[in-house]
Amino acid sequence: MKVEILTLCDFAQTYRDRLTIVGAFSSINAQKFPVDITDVSFVAKIALENPDNREHDVEITIKKEGEEEPVFGPVAAPLDLSDNKEDFLEANLIIKIGHLTIPSQGKYHLVFSFDGNETTTPLSVAEQK
Repeated sequence: MKVEILTLCDFAQTYRDRLTIVGAFSSINAQKFPVDITDVSFVAKIALENPDNREHDVEITIKKEGEEEPVFGPVAAPLDLSDNKEDFLEANLIIKIGHLTIPSQGKYHLVFSFDGNETTTPLSVAEQK
């Protein structure tokens, strides 16, 4: 399994095998904390060679570096590939978070877990001066 895209964004949708992402971001600048972000989505695009045609356990979490307790999640989103007939598969996952509260500035991580294998990408949160 290879994660090709892992991001937060303002809007995302799929149409057939196409993935549209609008307003992808990896940093947040806020005037005060906590900062509330509305209408945000978590997007992952994964590629699987010789996919295991079954239901897979997918989970997303957002954590602040150095802290055990997540600021969001974990949220489970099962991915059912039992109908797949191909040797290679790309899957687009969109999870609408809706409302996200970031408590303080610092370095955060978007954590994507696929059958227990984690992939992370950074999210930088800073105070705007």
